[in-house]
Amino acid sequence: MQNQSPAELRDVEEHLDIRFQSKQEQSEIESSSRYFETDEEIIANTNFLQPDLVASTGFLSNGVSFILQHETLFTYREADLANFGECVRKIKASGKSFTSGKKILVSLFETGVDADADIIEGIARNIVA
Repeated sequence: MQNQSPAELRDVEEHLDIRFQSKQEQSEIESSSRYFETDEEIIANTNFLQPDLVASTGFLSNGVSFILQHETLFTYREADLANFGECVRKIKASGKSFTSGKKILVSLFETGVDADADIIEGIARNIVA
């Protein structure tokens, strides 16, 4: 889900019997509690960095919640993140390898790690220069 209205969020939660954490709940989570697993679901919260195109010198941290329930992955975010677009491109290029929500979740995390590494490399180049 991306940029959904409160009514849309409520409808999805009720229809699919899941509950996304509010933005406030996400921000209050300690780093040791960003991952929670039960017999029926995995809940994970993380931040994805992306360049701030308005300021052009900084970065934006965008919170994303993940719920993996019965092999179906649900995401909740308010930003259009390049990491998700890259993951979609991977799925379209090789649909057979993405047969479960778990594989998509891992791919999203891998894409995020790769993007963060690129950001760190860019910062390091600017420091050296």
